[in-house]
Amino acid sequence: MVKKGQSVIIYAFFLALIVVIIVASFTFGFWIFGRGQLKEIEFRNDIFIAKNAIKAGKIYLEGSLDYSVYQAMYDNGRRGGLPSEKSSSNKLPERQEVINYLKNEVQRNLDKYTGTEGTQKSFFEKTVRIPKVDVKVNDLNGMVNISIDGENGENIVLSYIKFEEDEYITFELSPKIEKTYPIRYFELYEKADKKYNEIKNGNCANGEEEKDSIIIKVEKKDNKCIINVTDTSIRVPVFDKKGNKVVFDYISFIVTK
Repeated sequence: MVKKGQSVIIYAFFLALIVVIIVASFTFGFWIFGRGQLKEIEFRNDIFIAKNAIKAGKIYLEGSLDYSVYQAMYDNGRRGGLPSEKSSSNKLPERQEVINYLKNEVQRNLDKYTGTEGTQKSFFEKTVRIPKVDVKVNDLNGMVNISIDGENGENIVLSYIKFEEDEYITFELSPKIEKTYPIRYFELYEKADKKYNEIKNGNCANGEEEKDSIIIKVEKKDNKCIINVTDTSIRVPVFDKKGNKVVFDYISFIVTK
């Protein structure tokens, strides 16, 4: 037989137990709900960062193209339109050759940034796949027009893949990248070619002329005639002649006769 005092104790015990169960249930439910909500927030945040990482990959590719074009124009122009493997010639190359040589040099430079088989870069701690791209060069009224595509003319696809247990999440971006550079590279070639033909018969005399921010300078030195045609309207970031440091310099077309 349970006495009155004992019944109060038992009641109090069960009341306390019920309170503990209710509190535990509430706490567990809150923990489950809170954890699910937190996981959803983390997932959305992951998507946001991944999308920004891909956009950063596009900016990286565009910047790499800019530096590759500037360096190609700078180097080839100083060699009279020739690539590094043909650093000397007794005559100026044909216009189409100048275009092809520039294309090849831009491609060679860009491959250093993207790799010959594509590359992976980390942005915001997310690894983005940047594919190998093919360069196209066009002469647009004396200026350089550049466009890039994926290999074999396919679209460029920048991608991010995250493996989540047995599934994976993938984000892709297929940018169309085309740009005309405000540097009159092919116009410099035209003026250098014209001046070259004027002095073809040995009529080389020191002189300088300027029109529309383009300077044509002729200098006779060591029995050679040096023609230097420079666009002074813009300076671009390039590695210097020794390749040791980055400088801002003009694009020139230099021919030695």
